Amino acid sequence: MKSIMLPKSQACVCMILIPVGPEYFPECLNLIKDKNLYNEALKLYPPNSQQYKDISIAYGEHLLQEHLCEPAGLVFARCGAHEKALSAFLACGSWQQALCVAAQLHLTKDQLAGLGRTLAGKLAEQRKHGDAATVLEQYAQSDDLLLLQIPLFFYMAE
Repeated sequence: MKSIMLPKSQACVCMILIPVGPEYFPECLNLIKDKNLYNEALKLYPPNSQQYKDISIAYGEHLLQEHLCEPAGLVFARCGAHEKALSAFLACGSWQQALCVAAQLHLTKDQLAGLGRTLAGKLAEQRKHGDAATVLEQYAQSDDLLLLQIPLFFYMAE
């Protein structure tokens, strides 16, 4: 691939590459990643474009590497990468966000119940027993609430 001369100003780099043509997008994306220009680059593409989605996914993955799971989930959700968003929200125990994204995935009743149990387990590990009980009660559709009775007892005693 032919390389082009780039200006010193990082903010101008993508503004020059974009009009040159889509054949330079992979080079532009690498530059965006190398120079951490995600926010600037996202402003240059329409939200419904494939380039916007590719930049958003790269940005979300960058945020995950920085252990910023909830912002990563929001970036993934905004570009329509719902599976990645769900995974990010599960990683940080953001159960409301996870369930909102799950609705976009049109999960079956059994899949939603499984997700509820997974979320409840994650929340219990984080000592968020009240939230875990809420998730189990509303989404797990089983008697799994009994599994949390002992930790929930201690939570309520605090």
